[in-house]
Amino acid sequence: MLALTGGAYFASAYRAEQTFPAHDRTIGAAVVLQLCDRAVYSLTGLEGLTTLVHSLHGHGNRVYLADIDPSQCVALSRSGLLALLGPDAVVWRDPVIGAAAAEATRRAGVWLAGHRPEPSRGSPPKEHL
Repeated sequence: MLALTGGAYFASAYRAEQTFPAHDRTIGAAVVLQLCDRAVYSLTGLEGLTTLVHSLHGHGNRVYLADIDPSQCVALSRSGLLALLGPDAVVWRDPVIGAAAAEATRRAGVWLAGHRPEPSRGSPPKEHL
C-alpha cells in the first residue's frame, strides 16, 4: 500500500510519477493507493493519476484507490478514471480510521488470489532438473 500525501495540484502531478517507485518490471501486482485527506484539485492532477494507473495496468497490475472522499466522485467520473479502475477498485472514505484502506487491501488480496500473472518478458524461466 502506498499513501499519497499532499494535494494533487498541477505542479505536483508531474512530480508524483518521478517519486513513485519503479514499476516497469512489476507484473501482476495489486497496488493500493491510499488518498486519505487528499483531493485532486486540478485537471492536471487527475491526468497525472490517470497516467499512473494506465502505466500500472499496462503491466498487468491492478490498482485500488482507498480513502477517497465522496466529493471526488464527480471529478473521477468525468475524467474517466472511475471507469478505468472499475467501481470495485475504489473504496470511498469511511468514518472509521483505516477501514477503507483495510477494505481496499482485502479486495486486492482477493484479486491476487484469483489472478495468474503473465511470465516476465525479460529472461526465460529457469528449468528445473
